[in-house]
Amino acid sequence: MRRALDRFAATQPSRAPQVDIIRLLLLAGCRKSEIVTLRWQNVDGDTLNLADAKSGPRRVFLNAPARVLTLRLDMYFVDCVNFRQADRLQA
Repeated sequence: MRRALDRFAATQPSRAPQVDIIRLLLLAGCRKSEIVTLRWQNVDGDTLNLADAKSGPRRVFLNAPARVLTLRLDMYFVDCVNFRQADRLQA
């Protein structure tokens, strides 16, 4: 999976943010809806505070690679409230 994502990001540089979102989904073990509706205010260092998770509010602890992805995504989407809004701006 990593190699496929790396190849895709290399051939489609404009889609690198979406590739990083897929990587974050895999590393954090979150549902797509939890990541797509995630607000930057809910990213707290090495923790995602998910208020609207399927089973109620929960905290997701991020490992080092996932933390790097959140920093990179913050750089891509500096003016966006959440990933869904960011995806619309990328299209």
